[in-house]
Amino acid sequence: MDDLRVSIIVPVYNVPENLLRKCIESLKKQTLHEIEILLVDDGSTDLSGTICEQYATEDTRIRVIRKRNGGLSSARNAGVLQARGKWITFVDGDDWIDPDMCSAMYQLGEQQQVQIVMCGIAENYKNSQIVQKCPLQAHKVYSGSQCHWLQRQVLVFDANISTSYAKLLKRDFITKNHLLHDERLRQGAEDIEYGIRLFDIAKRTVYTNQAFYHYVYNDRSISTSYNQANIDSTLACFEKIGSFIQKKADRTRLKPYFYNRLLYVIITAAISGYFNPDNDEPYKAKKKKFALYLNRPFVKAAIQHAPRTGLNTQRRIILHLIRYRCYFALAVLGKLRKVQKEKR
Repeated sequence: MDDLRVSIIVPVYNVPENLLRKCIESLKKQTLHEIEILLVDDGSTDLSGTICEQYATEDTRIRVIRKRNGGLSSARNAGVLQARGKWITFVDGDDWIDPDMCSAMYQLGEQQQVQIVMCGIAENYKNSQIVQKCPLQAHKVYSGSQCHWLQRQVLVFDANISTSYAKLLKRDFITKNHLLHDERLRQGAEDIEYGIRLFDIAKRTVYTNQAFYHYVYNDRSISTSYNQANIDSTLACFEKIGSFIQKKADRTRLKPYFYNRLLYVIITAAISGYFNPDNDEPYKAKKKKFALYLNRPFVKAAIQHAPRTGLNTQRRIILHLIRYRCYFALAVLGKLRKVQKEKR
């Protein structure tokens, strides 16, 4: 196809079949016809790759890229390097998008002559849907220094613009500026690190408050279960972000946002990580590992000095329990949080 407008890049690694099929079906239903769908099989060991190949035989817009497992960043980069569309967008393999997402965002991007188009995000649970709040103004073009304000918003937890998905990116903006994901950051906060670099050099960005993108809560995903490698990788992401910020002229403005966001990471590590009821390690082992985590200089500095801006009452309580090493209470809250998520 000579007039490809949007390349949809989907990293796929051992995605539950029902979620993967729903994702691909939503891409096939896009009202914008001039698209290509790049399914990047990142070394899946289940039937994910076979399912992708099946769809490729049924729809000529679908291509399957097979590669060794390298992580989410690596899979996204593999898609970018083979993309042919004027714009690119990322969709995780267990999520789905509304039929008019590509069409609406493409038209908005072309009309406003921007490099990045962002949209709203809906969180989908078993029994409910929650549309994320966002402080951005619908259809406002953020230009020049306003893009640096967006860079700071990437670090604001409740701003909800830190993901690589729910964005339409001008492909030549990405390729000319070598804006690939850092493949050393396999899992964790790699989206935040990428967003910081995106808005560091972006000149024009626009936002639509339409929640076109549907994030699906998956209790089997890495982000919702205990994984020490993921916890370590998340801190590695923040160490890189911290080093990047340290070199910036406006670092004194960025640092409070950076340390504040790190508090959310620490809280998540406690409740969804070490003291997640799905972590079947003995309680003593959990305590010991979390104590070691809290003794990392990077973590210590955040707990002692980070501004508490934006933290709700529940998170402030959790942070108080963390600071005073009330591990049993954290374990109880971990169980309650799991139940709360499953009831939604």
